[in-house]
Amino acid sequence: MTRPFLFFLTLATLAFGDAPVPHSGHVAIDGTPFWGTGQFKFAIIDSSGNSLWTHDGSTASTPTGYLSLEVKNGFYSLHLGDESIAGMKALPASALVAVEKAFLQVWFSKDGSSFQRIGVDLALGASPFALVSEMTRTEGGSLEARIQAIEAVIAKIPASAIDPVLLAEVGYRKFPSRELSGLTLNSANLDDSDFSKATILSANLFQASLKNANLKGATIRDSNFSQAVFTTATFNESNLSAVYLDSINASGSSFNGAEANGSNLSQADLTLSDFNNADFSDCNFSNANLQGASMLNAKIKGSDLTSANLDYVNALSSDFSGSNLTSTTLTNASLNQAKFTNANLSGADFAGANLTGADFTGATDFNPDAHTGAVFSATTLPDGTIRN
Repeated sequence: MTRPFLFFLTLATLAFGDAPVPHSGHVAIDGTPFWGTGQFKFAIIDSSGNSLWTHDGSTASTPTGYLSLEVKNGFYSLHLGDESIAGMKALPASALVAVEKAFLQVWFSKDGSSFQRIGVDLALGASPFALVSEMTRTEGGSLEARIQAIEAVIAKIPASAIDPVLLAEVGYRKFPSRELSGLTLNSANLDDSDFSKATILSANLFQASLKNANLKGATIRDSNFSQAVFTTATFNESNLSAVYLDSINASGSSFNGAEANGSNLSQADLTLSDFNNADFSDCNFSNANLQGASMLNAKIKGSDLTSANLDYVNALSSDFSGSNLTSTTLTNASLNQAKFTNANLSGADFAGANLTGADFTGATDFNPDAHTGAVFSATTLPDGTIRN
């Protein structure tokens, strides 16, 4: 039987009066992200199962109407209580302020005829309402004062009890060691944010700004950061798997000791970045700009670097074995002791590069005489001979 599975963020409680509540989620059917128009129902109940609110204003245990929402690659987002959405009723603060514990219920249908409850009821608890109280009490004060008040409450709240969408919208930027599943903040400003040691799953931060963000030790999987800005950000010792980083601007960022698997960095601006001791094997760097990057002891094995710019990189003892460097430029690069075994070097340019001790065993389309000014000393050529 087809069963939809949903990752959804904790409900963000009412921040200012009866303002609509941001909510984002991810839907997959039999493990495949849903695409298209899906039908949803939303309800909030108390600990006894009594209805506090339904999206259509009905009093039944299950809302009678439904909302039609666009879902892209499994992701959807909306504001609960936003009356500009057809079929949505307001979510008044008065419905929740006296409740110690509340739970969000979600139903989904791909055709509008057969709805299934998604997962278990999500406990909202009293703590988020304390957060609302602090935010409301400091309304009108400075952003710094509001954030300080929020921090005082957050210190007492479990990570799973707070919706990061709400926090980000009010200017909060600290999410260390938190689990953020399904985070959707397209074009959001998260400059100087702290995601150190956070777990970020199925996130969508397309075109977001994360200048100088701290993602040290973070685990990021199955997420989309396409066209985001990460200038001078820190990814040291992070673990990235199947992450879309294509066309990002990460100039001056540090990936020292980071590990990536199957991530896409095509057309990324990685100039002057730090990849020392990093493992970015099996990644896509096609048309990326890594000019002046430091890649000491880096592993870039089995990766696609087609037409990438690696001019002036410092890649001593780095490993590009089995990678595709077709039309890649590595002019004036420091490649001492680097490995290019079984790499595709068709059209690659090593002019002026230092290839002392480099190993080209089994590499294809590499002619040492074609690279003007390249330095050869104890360099192993594709046929196994040594060039000095």
